[in-house]
Amino acid sequence: MLSQLPPSEIFPGLAIEFGLDGQVIMLTTTNFSPDTIDSFVEAVRQIDQNQPAGSTLHFYFDFTRNFAGFLTPYGRSRMEEYMDQRIDAPGYWAIVVPERFVMVMSSLITRQLNGKGLTTRVFTRREQALQWLDGFINKTA
Repeated sequence: MLSQLPPSEIFPGLAIEFGLDGQVIMLTTTNFSPDTIDSFVEAVRQIDQNQPAGSTLHFYFDFTRNFAGFLTPYGRSRMEEYMDQRIDAPGYWAIVVPERFVMVMSSLITRQLNGKGLTTRVFTRREQALQWLDGFINKTA
């Protein structure tokens, strides 16, 4: 089952839903204003901090509608702040972006968002991202 409930907007431009029987936290953005970027980073940080010790987080990020915000100096600095504060724990991020960004940007994204136990891969389709995360859920369950 891909998702159990329809997406719920938690901030203008940022929605949350849960996939793969609630084992994947799915965040979708529709704009990248500084406020949305802040809300996205804070949501990920809070979820990270409230996760039980020893558990593995599986995130799905849908940036297909607007990806440019994380390419700005502000967006990059906010993600760098998050990564600097992130504890060294296993986690998996599936990032879905428009196809036109994949070849150029995937190496930049994954270089910034790897380390401290985090494995990141970039996708252009939801199904591929969830299938990849599902493979890790079975290994970490």
